[in-house]
Amino acid sequence: MENYKIKSIYESGTLYYIDETGHPTPTFVFELINKEDYLKNKDLFSILPTGNYLTLSYTSKDRNEKMVQLKNFILENKLHVIHCLELYLFTDIFDVNAFSCQLQVYIKEYN
Repeated sequence: MENYKIKSIYESGTLYYIDETGHPTPTFVFELINKEDYLKNKDLFSILPTGNYLTLSYTSKDRNEKMVQLKNFILENKLHVIHCLELYLFTDIFDVNAFSCQLQVYIKEYN
């Protein structure tokens, strides 16, 4: 981004692909950019597909509990997870041990 003088809009995160066993694998660290920079450099960037996303917010304190709830919801509703986006939410920049995240799970129903 620096080489192409593209400005960040300070939202970033990690994209995880989910394998056949349900194991998440981090594949990209991403940064959101403005539309003008995207249009000038389309060949450098990917756009996430439209579709159904399940969204979950959590903190460092309740992460494990929320992940169990998410897993149970996905299994109970027979959803197929394609990939997950984890967005980093900045709530307390002075406490490095505290964090908040939003997980966006791209899903489709089993056929």
